[in-house]
Amino acid sequence: MASADLNAHPPDETLTIEDELAATRGSPSRPLPALVAVLDALGASVYSREEAQEFLDARSQILRLLKNVAADVFKMNPEDFSVFIFNDSIIMVYVRRQPLTGDDLNGFCGLLRSFEVQFLLKRILFRGAFSFGEVYRVEPGTNTVMGPAISDAAAWYERADWLGIHATPRTSIFIRQVDPDGLRHVLIDYAVPLKGKDKAKEEMNLKAINWPKGLMVAQNKDSKLAKAAIHAILGGIRSLPAGSESKYFHALEFFDHCAEATFAKQSQP
Repeated sequence: MASADLNAHPPDETLTIEDELAATRGSPSRPLPALVAVLDALGASVYSREEAQEFLDARSQILRLLKNVAADVFKMNPEDFSVFIFNDSIIMVYVRRQPLTGDDLNGFCGLLRSFEVQFLLKRILFRGAFSFGEVYRVEPGTNTVMGPAISDAAAWYERADWLGIHATPRTSIFIRQVDPDGLRHVLIDYAVPLKGKDKAKEEMNLKAINWPKGLMVAQNKDSKLAKAAIHAILGGIRSLPAGSESKYFHALEFFDHCAEATFAKQSQP
């Protein structure tokens, strides 16, 4: 995959304290290349007290697990991976100090697939969008994260009318241009259902995280067990806000599409 030229800056031996801060955490004058995902939990607004506690416990456990295995499983540098939490929303940022590579994208998408599946297995549903580009500041200590890549993902994560994670339009175009086939194991082309103006239904052909394949792997590579699992998960959701039903049906349609397109032949007898 061709590297993305995102204006990484070489080190300077005469850096001031502010320059050093910019070099490691970014600034508008010295932006850093990054991969970004903005994700939010579906139905969290109607969680019961017990469900809220289950969500908080699962969030801490899964995010800690993902960071612990980032290096070995996803070939990511844990020191460059940051997580920001805003109520029931999560922003993940993977900052690089050199142009982004195919390995960076592969690792980040693999981590997003694991994120979605791990929460699914605990009956917690997330949707979101991911993007690549520049960030102006990534500072966990002050919970500060900003930049064009953040804005791009933030503009699209609530548009999706389903359970899942999709690339933004510009990120989908970029991936198809530089690496159309190399990420098939984690990404798939799909007509993502979106909410348009005045809540009109739309579809857009975007790259999407293939979480159904991840669920199948978690079910011993048995597609029948995976389908039974997703039906049990969605059918067992206790809190289903009125008007949100389409998200769950669209998730099942996506599962069936992925099952037919990517892993039906891999299922065990």
